[in-house]
Amino acid sequence: MQIIWMFLTYLAMLAFHLVAEWLPLNGMTANAVNKEYQASLLPADFGFIIWGVICLALFISMISVASGKTQVSPRWVPTFITSNFLSIFFTISWHYNWIFLSVILLFLWLIAIYRLYQELDWRKKWVRFPISLYLGGLSVSLLIVFDIYLAKIHAEMGNAFPILLLLIGFLAAFTLRYREQNLTYPLAVIWLYVSIFFGQLRENTGIAYLAVLLAILLVCTYFFRRPRVK
Repeated sequence: MQIIWMFLTYLAMLAFHLVAEWLPLNGMTANAVNKEYQASLLPADFGFIIWGVICLALFISMISVASGKTQVSPRWVPTFITSNFLSIFFTISWHYNWIFLSVILLFLWLIAIYRLYQELDWRKKWVRFPISLYLGGLSVSLLIVFDIYLAKIHAEMGNAFPILLLLIGFLAAFTLRYREQNLTYPLAVIWLYVSIFFGQLRENTGIAYLAVLLAILLVCTYFFRRPRVK
């Protein structure tokens, strides 16, 4: 029964996102909310393509779990269901411009996905690919949403906070790359950092170049291997 709920809530989450954009919910698209504030980490529109890849990868992962090809703990499916509800609640909050609540919901959503990540068999890279990509995308999204919240309350203090947020995202990707030999998580960070570069190149050149520099450094980590720390 849990497997059925996993698929139902996932499809409901996708449908809700589409309807929220199509209506749009509260008369605003998600991108319109993004651009309402002069935040420093807003990515170019092409950055959001990664979510289509993540959704497809997740669906394949769900089929693998449902068929028994991917063994997971009893907690995995309920946690996945919870993450789908958190995604829906986040969408509602975002479209209604409740930015602080959106930060909290996105943080809880990220925790749920990190729990899914911890439950997977690290020896099978193809198994953790969808969740690693999901985790990377959500991590950078949290940084972007938090930056938007800072812009809303006029607390950015120049580029100090955006720079700190970019460095936090870079360090998280760097750590997972070497500590856990995770090749997928940094890919999401690289993609979104490059999209931040193009999104901010005209408005905030310093942040744009820092984002692309950190993305290049992450690319370089693929040419230098380190043993996994256990």
